[in-house]
Amino acid sequence: MIRIEPPTDIRRAFPLRTAAALALFAVAVPNPIVAQNGTLAGRVVDAGSAQPLAGAQLQVVGTSLGVVSDEQGAFSFSAPAGTHSVSVVLIGYQTVRLDGIEVRSGERTTIDVELSSRALSLNPVNVTVNRGREERTLATPAQVSVVKARTIEETAAITPVQYVKGLPGVDVVQTGIQQSSVVTRGFNGVFNGSLLVLTDHRYGRVPSLRLNEYSLLATSPLDVERVEMVLGPAAALYGPNAAQGVMHVITSSPIDDSGTRVSLEGGTRSIFQGAFRHAVRFSDKAGLKVSGRYLSGTEFHYTDPVEIAAQATSDNPLVGARDFDLSNYGGEIRLDLRPWDDPNDEVVFTAGYSNISNIVATGLGHAQAKSWSYRFGHLRLSRKGLFAQAFYNMSGAGDTYLLRTGETLVDDSNVLAGQLQYGFDLGERVEVIAGADYAYTRPVTGGTIHGRFENEDNITEYGGYLHGRLALADALDLVAVARLDRHQYIDQDIVTPRAAFVYEPADGQSFRLSYGSGFETPTSTDFFLDLISGNLPISSSIGFPLRARGVRGEGFTWNNRCPGGVNDYCMYSPFAPGQSMPATGAVLWDSVLLPLALTDPGLQAVIAQLGLTPQVFAQIVGSPQAGDIGSLLLRLNPENPADPFIPDPGVADVVPLDPVVTRTYEVGYSGIIGDRALLSVSAYRSNFDRTYGSLQVVTPTVFLEGGSVAQFLVHRLTNAGIPAEVATPIAVQIAGLAASVPLGTVAPDQAQDHDILVSYPTYGQDIEGGVSWYGLDFGLEVMLSDQVTFTGSYSHVSKDCFDMDLDGACPGFADVPLNAPKNKLALGARWENRLSGWHAGTRMRYSDGFPMNSGVYVGNVEAYSVLDLALGYRFSGSGLMLGLNVTNVLDNVHREFVGAPEIGRLALLKAIYEF
Repeated sequence: MIRIEPPTDIRRAFPLRTAAALALFAVAVPNPIVAQNGTLAGRVVDAGSAQPLAGAQLQVVGTSLGVVSDEQGAFSFSAPAGTHSVSVVLIGYQTVRLDGIEVRSGERTTIDVELSSRALSLNPVNVTVNRGREERTLATPAQVSVVKARTIEETAAITPVQYVKGLPGVDVVQTGIQQSSVVTRGFNGVFNGSLLVLTDHRYGRVPSLRLNEYSLLATSPLDVERVEMVLGPAAALYGPNAAQGVMHVITSSPIDDSGTRVSLEGGTRSIFQGAFRHAVRFSDKAGLKVSGRYLSGTEFHYTDPVEIAAQATSDNPLVGARDFDLSNYGGEIRLDLRPWDDPNDEVVFTAGYSNISNIVATGLGHAQAKSWSYRFGHLRLSRKGLFAQAFYNMSGAGDTYLLRTGETLVDDSNVLAGQLQYGFDLGERVEVIAGADYAYTRPVTGGTIHGRFENEDNITEYGGYLHGRLALADALDLVAVARLDRHQYIDQDIVTPRAAFVYEPADGQSFRLSYGSGFETPTSTDFFLDLISGNLPISSSIGFPLRARGVRGEGFTWNNRCPGGVNDYCMYSPFAPGQSMPATGAVLWDSVLLPLALTDPGLQAVIAQLGLTPQVFAQIVGSPQAGDIGSLLLRLNPENPADPFIPDPGVADVVPLDPVVTRTYEVGYSGIIGDRALLSVSAYRSNFDRTYGSLQVVTPTVFLEGGSVAQFLVHRLTNAGIPAEVATPIAVQIAGLAASVPLGTVAPDQAQDHDILVSYPTYGQDIEGGVSWYGLDFGLEVMLSDQVTFTGSYSHVSKDCFDMDLDGACPGFADVPLNAPKNKLALGARWENRLSGWHAGTRMRYSDGFPMNSGVYVGNVEAYSVLDLALGYRFSGSGLMLGLNVTNVLDNVHREFVGAPEIGRLALLKAIYEF
């Protein structure tokens, strides 16, 4: 904090207008009549304990002027009038440089300096593990990483995802300039929402879709104070959909951080980004800030072969109409009030708006987002042990459409949520936190995404928890949490306990042994999806719609029987709409297949050469008997337009959706070594009782079996007196044509149409022990000197694919890949000379290749490695900083997800000015 105070005698002797006149005169007259120096004074204290620090060396950068703080941490010295940078150095503490300090002639400028010890820097405070209650990171019962303000300020970031790349246990997949998918220790995928993302304790996801669309976060990069990442189940305090961890973006208060900052960024891909933050501190009790950002650029290019194939058969101009120009803008306003004596007690109101236009990957193919908006209002109260909040998030999809079908999407969904929590101590050894959550999600899709279920898709969820921490001994704590939740469409109570022992043998050393459970509930889309996602055309007027359906009620079963069909299944056909019939092509031979064959000009010529009319020929080969013609089932593979059908793996019921419960056992260590290094190691075993498969085709399609058709035709024609050498070519020609035509859909009992059904299968519920894997997360931060820091992380999981059909091969049709690598590695180094103002850094990231099956995207991702570089300079005596960030500096063009564009070099130049 900097205060400028004119000498008391001057203020008494001169009124304000006289002082202004003297100031003007001082500028106009070459020989000033007042002194040219001012005074810098203040105190130096420890940032953790607020105790005064003696012996700190303060110096005006670029001069020999300076002083050493006394036993009370106080200092005072004379400095020339002007704007300066002041460095503060003390052994065992991080060097601090304060820029933009204005010294006025004859006046006193007060500077309050907080120095962070190396240990404090390596062990920052977090508020995520205990939901609003501050706790040192090393004392928590979970592995936590904190990205600090200095790193955030120096990073040219399009979204907050850039800040968490390279952290232990965090899997970041970049699918575009501002498109990413982030998970911790869990299943990844397109359109992913399995990680709980918070912004200042508020849900940051799209309400009904539960999509973590990071480009929709309204927060300005200049406003982010830190990002906290918690690994492992966090359901005990946060409830549903925090089974694998939490990413918490925390912004700064206008009371604690006032002033104005602006930034400009530009770089490759025609990227331009501007941001500002203006905060006014009215007093110790109130502050207001306004922030905003704007981004434009050109997306990495990608051509989807399915979109190209769809363009050839569709007259919808939106099919495949990709717009690679992206835009993103938004802003927030926040009011902080602290009416009580304790500065931690506060009332905070925030409102925000954001708007994006870009290409977004979904489970049904890419969507072209056009003016997709996101709005919210948030009220939060902290008072002694009470934490309460309520927020209202709203989404508006604008003119967004699916690129494979051209179908427009409506999403005007909203969620109203609230949390109430109270913490208190029972004596000196017991801490208790009790709380409750409520969320009401209201999807509004205009009959598009939820189709026929539009008026019955609202969801209510609520739950409560009791958290306790017992000091078993001076260095040993037991943490236990019990939680109970209810979901409107799940007919069971959801219980998620958590327990952990935390042993701290010395300050900055922590061992933990924990068991935690979490759960992920189906989204409203998982339940109520009802959307045409594609079309399999037979002719200009006949085809098979691909209908994506959620799983609700009893799911999908195939118990109805139609004797004579393949396995006595029933089918529906576009050639006989609305009729249930045996799943065999024989029932359509006379009415559909034979007339279709007879339209072939080549066949008509052959029939004429035989001296037959088409009518006579039809009589000869018509009316097949049972068993004359065979049929088979094939399964549509929409990702291969050239050969779209594969052998059917077998019809399986799609069971009702239940919560996916995760159970994790973990042992870990976090500690500061030699006051210079932070080491964190976690080994864990995780288990899912079940998991949802990605959207996939679940209904077989009926075809004629070509060989049996040819045999039938040869038999009929030879019996009619046509020589075999003449009959055989005719039979082969007709059989080839007839066997290429999809005839019908083996529909489930819950449908009465020929739509090819795409839905969410559930796997693992019948496997003893569920879906299990082991993992290891390792993180290291070493302060080699006051200027050089080394960082490293390594993560390993035992499996990247789960063999659900137990056939020994993975991936297969019914298998579930993790959609994430077995091994990830990141190594980085950073140099900063705070006195000179220069900083530089580099980071190498490596990812194993892995199999992928997420929605319509199936295939393999190859291993890749990238090298990132950063360079920056802080100008002395001003609030100006320039920085250059280059990701993938060697331009190692690679693809991080199937269906995503190839990612190349991206360079951004950033300028920040603070005043």
